[in-house]
Amino acid sequence: MELVGGFASNTSTTPLLCCCIAFFVSLIFLFHRRGKSTKSKSALPPGPPALVFLAKFLALRRSIFDLTPLLRDLHARHGPVISVHLFTTLVFVADRRLAHRVLVRDGATFADRPPLSEPDPLFSAGDINTASYGPYWRLVRRNLAADALHRARVGLFAPARRWACEALVTSLLTRSQERGSSFEEAEPVTVRPFLRRAMFELLVYMCFGARLSQGTVDEIEALERHVLASFTAFPVFAFFPPLTKRIFRKRWEAHVAVRRRLDELFAPLIHA
Repeated sequence: MELVGGFASNTSTTPLLCCCIAFFVSLIFLFHRRGKSTKSKSALPPGPPALVFLAKFLALRRSIFDLTPLLRDLHARHGPVISVHLFTTLVFVADRRLAHRVLVRDGATFADRPPLSEPDPLFSAGDINTASYGPYWRLVRRNLAADALHRARVGLFAPARRWACEALVTSLLTRSQERGSSFEEAEPVTVRPFLRRAMFELLVYMCFGARLSQGTVDEIEALERHVLASFTAFPVFAFFPPLTKRIFRKRWEAHVAVRRRLDELFAPLIHA
């Protein structure tokens, strides 16, 4: 686990590097927007200038999933539908009637997803949450609904659920005994880590159809934690990837190393 442990040291973004990114990206935005025609601008919903949005986003210094306060403020200023001009134009809808019209009445038109930003294509380009709408996505969705999550197959995982529950109880009893020899002397045991571990082992079994060794499960869990952290951390590679991949070279190499190790672990299990 030294490989994964070394990744955490490269995950902090200094204010100086953020300023450098904002400076270079703002120059690109200015040149890019200068070439846009007035006609193309008028066809889009209102929204903030790209530089203003980027400055406010960098000021948050948090995950991309924490945009709700910023978007709420932008909707109050510009209306229920706003557009944000980055390298791609993103449209945010806050009105429920418009959202119903877009997602239900005109669902086929707006069924696809916007392009992924780095490092998301590295980790999740082919799963059901991020794949482009089309034959592949429909195939994956059908497999998930008809096989993995179908109620007729729930009973097949009963043995796995049984040993996962037994392992959870055993782990809790063992930790409780380590905390104290008697009920009065025992310290409280935090259940969440043990419950999370039991659920993770159960999901691993459901994915690969076999119980894996504790060492393998530990490594998969550490790698998946790195992937999850890349989704929730500051999306530095979403802004001008050719530049940020050079500035944060070690962090990008860490992502590539995790992707390579996941392939090495998963491929033999899938083809077994």
